[in-house]
Order: sequence, then structure tokens, then C-alpha cells
Amino acid sequence: MSSQAARRFVASFKARYGEDAPVTACAEAAYFQVHLAMRAVAKCGSDDPEQVLGNMRDFEFDAPQGRVRVDPENNHTYLWPRIARVDGMGRFQIVWNPGVRVKPDPYCVVQSLDDWSVDEQQLIRS
Repeated sequence: MSSQAARRFVASFKARYGEDAPVTACAEAAYFQVHLAMRAVAKCGSDDPEQVLGNMRDFEFDAPQGRVRVDPENNHTYLWPRIARVDGMGRFQIVWNPGVRVKPDPYCVVQSLDDWSVDEQQLIRS
């Protein structure tokens, strides 16, 4: 990704962890989550988890993947899905980008923890 936010994040990450350190989705998630949390702490003037969470819902952040925000219904972030192909140099080349963020749906599709069977036709219909 070639956004200014992505270039800045990768450069800072490589400077801290070395040129060979892999930049992962987990690293990017930790990066933007800390920024969202610290903005919320600054706004509410407290590190009380309930106050911070309530204020995190008020911000968007220009993350390397694009602008992210917390969904007030489930406290997960809207993200930007992409499909990529790895080239011969081990770099990801994006081959599909819908250009929109996706509402988070973090919960299992099964109704009971005792039933982990999957009804393929039901998944296709949903």
C-alpha cells in the first residue's frame, strides 16, 4: 500500500525492528489501536476503561490500511479488506480492493458452543 500513512508506518517499523522484520497485520492493528486509545485518553482525561472505550468510538484514525474506526455496537474496528498475491520477491501485490471499509462481524456463526458443525448451504445463503 502506498498511502502516506502506510509509508510512515513501515519506515518507523523498519527503523525500530530492522529492515528484515516482517510488517504484519497484527503490528498494524496494534499501532492503530494504541493511537485510537491514546486519543480517547487525551479526550476524557482518564485511563478508566469505560471512559476510554466510550471515547474511542468518537475517533477515526488514518491507519496504514486506510481510515479505521470503532463500531459502537460491538467495539471492533471497521477494516479495509484486500486480496493480494505474493510476488517472487516476497512482496504482496494487491489484486482486489473493494475501496470500502467493512463493518466488523466478530462473532461465530454457530449458535451453540457444543455444535461446531457447519451447514454449507446456510453459509452460502447468508
